[in-house]
Amino acid sequence: MDAIAHAAMPLSVDYEDLSQREWATIAKDPDKHVGRTIVVYGVVTQFDTATGTGALRADIGHEDAEYVFDYPTNTVLTGAESTLADLVQGDEFTADVEVAGSLEYELQAGGTTVVPELSVDSIERL
Repeated sequence: MDAIAHAAMPLSVDYEDLSQREWATIAKDPDKHVGRTIVVYGVVTQFDTATGTGALRADIGHEDAEYVFDYPTNTVLTGAESTLADLVQGDEFTADVEVAGSLEYELQAGGTTVVPELSVDSIERL
């Protein structure tokens, strides 16, 4: 295989399974973990005209929770419209993601909040 053809081949990415503590450290300071590729679980809490078709809000954790209210971290997930298209509010999922850092957004009730932002490479409804 020549060098040009080899360079065009996609690289394989490994996604880390996390412990509860590892997820907590990422959620606490996502900017320190930018570029880290991980597996997360969650439930969609908002995916509508306010979020647009390439982003959604979800509660996220390191493992599949028994109850949807057990996912600990409000998070924004971004991705290709085609990747996220099959999801609706209330769907539980697992996703292979890359940590993009922290994201500040305005709350409907006023003020702002800062949450982890994850870039979705693949996502599957549970």
